[in-house]
Amino acid sequence: MNPSFGRAARTQLINQLLYFDEQSSAFLDDFCPQQGKERASLEKFIEQYTAVLERILAQDEVQFMHSLYSKVLIGSSVKVKYKDDGSEEAFTIVFPTLTAPEKNYVSFLSPMGRQLLLAASGEVQTIEIPAGSFNVSIEEVKYAYSGEFTKTG
Repeated sequence: MNPSFGRAARTQLINQLLYFDEQSSAFLDDFCPQQGKERASLEKFIEQYTAVLERILAQDEVQFMHSLYSKVLIGSSVKVKYKDDGSEEAFTIVFPTLTAPEKNYVSFLSPMGRQLLLAASGEVQTIEIPAGSFNVSIEEVKYAYSGEFTKTG
């Protein structure tokens, strides 16, 4: 267990909490500007995510490090195994401003990102995206953020 990695990860997760606390309205205005069902759903989703972050951050160091390798967070790399053909693929869940399909950096707001966020290692999920649905097992989770997220806009 690398103590400096744990401290850096903890700092980044605290920064995510602060960001959602202080910039939630601006974030929602940028990525879901119209009031309605979709925005309410996104607000609830962010509330659920931040509640999980608060619980993780309250853990002692051993539990905290375990969470970094068992729960998909913004900044986690997640390896999935497709049940239909056994192939595997890894994604990193990121803020929308850092999306990079060529690196498999997936926004937590994308259909795939929203369904993977908060998943646990070992879970099997049916992922539904515009192109169809497929079953995956969460093979590996590890917090991988090496950089800070950026402001929206």
